[in-house]
Amino acid sequence: MARMVRVQLVLTVMVLAGCGGDGTGSATRHVTWKDDGAAKTAVLTVATSGGSGTTESREIIGTASDVGVTIFVSATAPLTPQAFDCSAPTTGQTVTVSYTESDGGLQLAMQTCTINLTQVGAVGGASVAGTFAATFNLQAGGTKTITNGSFNVPVTQ
Repeated sequence: MARMVRVQLVLTVMVLAGCGGDGTGSATRHVTWKDDGAAKTAVLTVATSGGSGTTESREIIGTASDVGVTIFVSATAPLTPQAFDCSAPTTGQTVTVSYTESDGGLQLAMQTCTINLTQVGAVGGASVAGTFAATFNLQAGGTKTITNGSFNVPVTQ
């Protein structure tokens, strides 16, 4: 029953957020990455804009059929294209990358990550775009490595 509710929720989000193209007829909308060397392409992509006071943020979500990644970056407003490093954020930066299995199970602890925000995007305007990589510690020992990550997703509120 819980799995059916989760599937219905994902399908509802896909309809509300839109999947595939960027609304202009092009196929540039994407979140892709290599998961321990295996290519992954998100079937659901969402990007939101946020902020409060002196900060501005973007959250990018990409869900493939079996796993999902969530990228969150925040910096002093106005947000501009810049590099983020989880282990050494600059003053005013916050950055996290989350990895979750699609069954709602294991969420891994982030060890390292880098995000290169090349386009900040705007609600109703340009998409948020960039690249990412991350390494996560596995509970049983060892690591999971995310490489060659790329995103280009329209921004919603």
